[in-house]
Amino acid sequence: MAGFKVITEGYEESLIGTDTTNHVAAFLSALDSSGNHTSLPLRLASFTIQADGTLTSTNTNDNMPTVLFAPGVVSASPDRTLIAIDQPGGFQLFHFNGAAPLTAFTPVITTSEQIGQFAWDNHSHLYALGDRGTLYVFSITADGITQSQGSPYSIPGAQSLIVQPG
Repeated sequence: MAGFKVITEGYEESLIGTDTTNHVAAFLSALDSSGNHTSLPLRLASFTIQADGTLTSTNTNDNMPTVLFAPGVVSASPDRTLIAIDQPGGFQLFHFNGAAPLTAFTPVITTSEQIGQFAWDNHSHLYALGDRGTLYVFSITADGITQSQGSPYSIPGAQSLIVQPG
């Protein structure tokens, strides 16, 4: 997914997902007065894209979830209601609520390696490829996430993941 960077009010924004209408989710990295990144946790924000292309948000510091590390791998579910974000030692899922603040759907799901890629199918499955060739498969329901029977699978040398949404 192509990213964007905008500097506004002491934050640098980087795109992490879009919904099916006119909303985008982004993580906000705090900047000091010199424009350098601070060590503050990253905030996850949602924005509405106005007709003229400007971004507006009703999110506040008090209602935006935080993550400790900038996600390197991000993936939105096919219906654009969930966003998977890699985190050290695993990943976390967030509800993408349009213009309303994102909300945590799961705590960090621990894996034995760093996630390098996500893919979704149209049957409520999330596939996560670890950086050492391990494929994790999860079933997602309204109640939560469960690791599929037999998962994880060792796929020596795996470097890429393609899932037929079907």
